Amino acid sequence: NKAVPYVDWWAVLLWLALAAMGWVNIYAAVSDGEGALFDIGRKYGMQMMWIGVSAVVALVIMLLDSRYWHMWAYPIYAVAVVVLIAVLFVGKEVNGAKAWISVGGFAIQPAEFVKFATALAVARFMSRYAFSITDIFELLKVAGLILLPVLVILLQNDTGSAIVYGAFLFMLYREGLNGWVY
Repeated sequence: NKAVPYVDWWAVLLWLALAAMGWVNIYAAVSDGEGALFDIGRKYGMQMMWIGVSAVVALVIMLLDSRYWHMWAYPIYAVAVVVLIAVLFVGKEVNGAKAWISVGGFAIQPAEFVKFATALAVARFMSRYAFSITDIFELLKVAGLILLPVLVILLQNDTGSAIVYGAFLFMLYREGLNGWVY
């Protein structure tokens, strides 16, 4: 039993490379040669701050015991869906989509967090000993977990975020879903 959990260093390096390339592109697009690299008053400084925040969050996620995620998967999913539904009533419209909530000086898009919560809930459901992807009733339950947030996101008029859920089809295929579905 290792004291330190396994870390997929290739995934970490790929994330770092993508984050760095994204930051460089933002810097190149908006920099006028004035200001410090880490000035959060500028887009590239704010992006650097969010890269740092996401790195800390990723580290915390990796260090937590997997049993924690198993235990909290459904409550996290439920809270995320409730917040997503609340956006329909108290959300702010941006570019035609009522999909944002203002918190302090920030605006957040709960649909981004619901993607994580949905993946967590689907993983928890499919990890059950009795789960079989060939059982139509089990598959309908998985589809329900995925389609509930998709429908709410579509009600927010945020089709782009809803389309991302199509990635779950790749995961289901990899887990043994019959190809005729596609």
